[in-house]
Amino acid sequence: MVEGKSVYVVEDVAISRMSLETMLLENKYDVSGSAAKAETAWDEIQKTFPDLILLDINLSGEKNGIWLAQQVRKQLNIPIIYLTAFGDKQTLKEVLDTKPNGYLMKPYQEPTLLTTIDIALHNFAESQKEVAISEEQSLRTNFIFIKDGHIKVKIHVNDIYYVKSDGNYICLLYTSDA
Repeated sequence: MVEGKSVYVVEDVAISRMSLETMLLENKYDVSGSAAKAETAWDEIQKTFPDLILLDINLSGEKNGIWLAQQVRKQLNIPIIYLTAFGDKQTLKEVLDTKPNGYLMKPYQEPTLLTTIDIALHNFAESQKEVAISEEQSLRTNFIFIKDGHIKVKIHVNDIYYVKSDGNYICLLYTSDA
């Protein structure tokens, strides 16, 4: 179990929302907030930045859970687990487009939900490590050496603005952090 992680609950049925919050608290998760409407949840999520979002699809208000997931995917990097009674093909297609970190059909059992949360948080953390390693490796290998007289100058490829070749010589316009 991943204790101390914050979870935001988006569920339009008040008793279900309260039940989820209680279950999370009893299992050492922090509840960063909850809402019945996607619009309210979106406003609060942007302020609280939870570690994970539990999200129903059918919500009160104009927008649904899929709309909220789309907003989160566009602007934030937070794992999402859908908790829903919807399992039809059209809904599943829309859900898959949001790349969820989990999907549970209602009714679900507490152990299944807790395991799904733990797996989603673990996999998300691992994927973030892989991205960080990939970016670090890219920064290390994304440069060239240019000989300037008897000195080799290391230049990051992204800093190069202009290259002109003139036989054995080149003219290179670049910026430098030094």
